[in-house]
Amino acid sequence: MLPLVLMKASRRHNAIDRGKKGHGSMRSVAALVLVGMLILWAELPTGSAWSCPPVRIVCALHNPPNRCNSDRQCPRFRKCCPTYCGRRCIPKPSRGPIHV
Repeated sequence: MLPLVLMKASRRHNAIDRGKKGHGSMRSVAALVLVGMLILWAELPTGSAWSCPPVRIVCALHNPPNRCNSDRQCPRFRKCCPTYCGRRCIPKPSRGPIHV
Protein backbone atom coordinates (compact mmCIF):
# COMPACT_ATOMS: atom_id res chain seq x y z
CA MET A 1 0.00 0.00 0.00
CA LEU A 2 2.86 2.37 0.76
CA PRO A 3 4.41 2.34 -2.75
CA LEU A 4 1.01 3.17 -4.26
CA VAL A 5 0.61 6.24 -2.01
CA LEU A 6 4.12 7.44 -2.86
CA MET A 7 3.48 6.95 -6.56
CA LYS A 8 0.28 9.06 -6.43
CA ALA A 9 2.08 11.82 -4.52
CA SER A 10 4.98 11.89 -6.99
CA ARG A 11 2.53 12.12 -9.93
CA ARG A 12 0.82 15.07 -8.26
CA HIS A 13 4.17 16.87 -7.77
CA ASN A 14 5.13 16.21 -11.39
CA ALA A 15 1.84 17.71 -12.55
CA ILE A 16 2.44 20.79 -10.38
CA ASP A 17 6.00 21.14 -11.71
CA ARG A 18 4.75 20.84 -15.29
CA GLY A 19 2.21 23.55 -14.61
CA LYS A 20 4.91 25.88 -13.31
CA LYS A 21 7.10 25.24 -16.34
CA GLY A 22 4.16 25.94 -18.63
CA HIS A 23 3.55 29.36 -17.08
CA GLY A 24 7.23 30.27 -17.29
CA SER A 25 7.45 29.36 -20.95
CA MET A 26 4.23 31.26 -21.68
CA ARG A 27 5.74 34.34 -20.05
CA SER A 28 8.86 33.95 -22.18
CA VAL A 29 6.79 33.66 -25.35
CA ALA A 30 4.69 36.67 -24.36
CA ALA A 31 7.84 38.70 -23.64
CA LEU A 32 9.33 37.75 -27.02
CA VAL A 33 6.12 38.67 -28.83
CA LEU A 34 6.02 42.00 -27.01
CA VAL A 35 9.63 42.80 -27.90
CA GLY A 36 8.99 41.84 -31.53
CA MET A 37 5.93 44.11 -31.69
CA LEU A 38 7.89 47.01 -30.20
CA ILE A 39 10.65 46.57 -32.77
CA LEU A 40 8.14 46.51 -35.61
CA TRP A 41 6.32 49.55 -34.21
CA ALA A 42 9.59 51.49 -34.02
CA GLU A 43 10.31 50.72 -37.68
CA LEU A 44 6.88 51.71 -39.00
CA PRO A 45 6.83 54.70 -41.34
CA THR A 46 5.35 57.88 -39.90
CA GLY A 47 2.98 58.42 -42.80
CA SER A 48 5.33 60.15 -45.19
CA ALA A 49 4.94 58.79 -48.71
CA TRP A 50 8.08 60.37 -50.10
CA SER A 51 11.63 59.12 -49.95
CA CYS A 52 14.84 60.93 -49.19
CA PRO A 53 16.57 62.67 -52.08
CA PRO A 54 19.85 61.19 -53.28
CA VAL A 55 23.07 62.60 -51.81
CA ARG A 56 25.57 63.42 -54.54
CA ILE A 57 28.28 65.22 -52.52
CA VAL A 58 29.48 64.21 -49.06
CA CYS A 59 31.60 66.06 -46.52
CA ALA A 60 35.11 64.98 -45.60
CA LEU A 61 34.30 64.25 -41.93
CA HIS A 62 34.91 60.62 -40.97
CA ASN A 63 31.89 60.50 -38.65
CA PRO A 64 29.59 63.44 -39.44
CA PRO A 65 27.14 64.57 -36.72
CA ASN A 66 23.57 63.37 -37.03
CA ARG A 67 20.73 65.63 -35.90
CA CYS A 68 18.25 62.73 -36.10
CA ASN A 69 18.27 58.95 -36.33
CA SER A 70 14.69 58.20 -37.37
CA ASP A 71 11.63 59.98 -38.78
CA ARG A 72 10.00 59.88 -35.33
CA GLN A 73 12.54 62.42 -34.09
CA CYS A 74 11.51 64.95 -36.76
CA PRO A 75 8.64 67.45 -36.68
CA ARG A 76 5.53 66.74 -38.74
CA PHE A 77 5.92 66.70 -42.50
CA ARG A 78 9.69 66.28 -42.22
CA LYS A 79 11.80 63.19 -42.67
CA CYS A 80 15.19 62.14 -41.26
CA CYS A 81 17.40 61.86 -44.33
CA PRO A 82 21.09 61.58 -45.07
CA THR A 83 22.46 64.92 -46.26
CA TYR A 84 25.84 66.05 -47.50
CA CYS A 85 27.15 65.97 -43.91
CA GLY A 86 25.15 63.77 -41.51
CA ARG A 87 21.42 63.08 -41.12
CA ARG A 88 18.89 65.90 -40.71
CA CYS A 89 15.15 66.48 -40.66
CA ILE A 90 14.28 67.85 -44.07
CA PRO A 91 10.98 68.96 -45.64
CA LYS A 92 9.52 67.20 -48.65
CA PRO A 93 11.53 68.23 -51.70
CA SER A 94 9.83 70.19 -54.42
CA ARG A 95 8.82 68.34 -57.57
CA GLY A 96 11.61 69.95 -59.53
CA PRO A 97 11.86 72.84 -61.95
CA ILE A 98 8.83 73.74 -63.99
CA HIS A 99 9.65 74.01 -67.68
CA VAL A 100 7.48 76.44 -69.65
